[in-house]
Amino acid sequence: YNQPFPYGKPFYMVFNNTDTAADIKEKIRIRLQLTPEEISTWKLALISNYRAKYLEDTQVAGELHFDEYNSYLGLEHPDDTKKTSSNY
Repeated sequence: YNQPFPYGKPFYMVFNNTDTAADIKEKIRIRLQLTPEEISTWKLALISNYRAKYLEDTQVAGELHFDEYNSYLGLEHPDDTKKTSSNY
């Protein structure tokens, strides 16, 4: 586990209990209009109580343990946003 630092724009996404982590990443790739190469280095994680547990591509969503209020899926990826005065 490690402590994530959230940035970017969160969004809601529907997935099935039978979806694997790889399926979920593919849905995210399509939604964000990323190339397979771009998302290939990203890591999907279950974030719970400010800690990240990275998921293997074969893990099934229905087997993850979500806390109703403190859990969500996150992506570890490079922060490619430009640091300008308008970002602050």
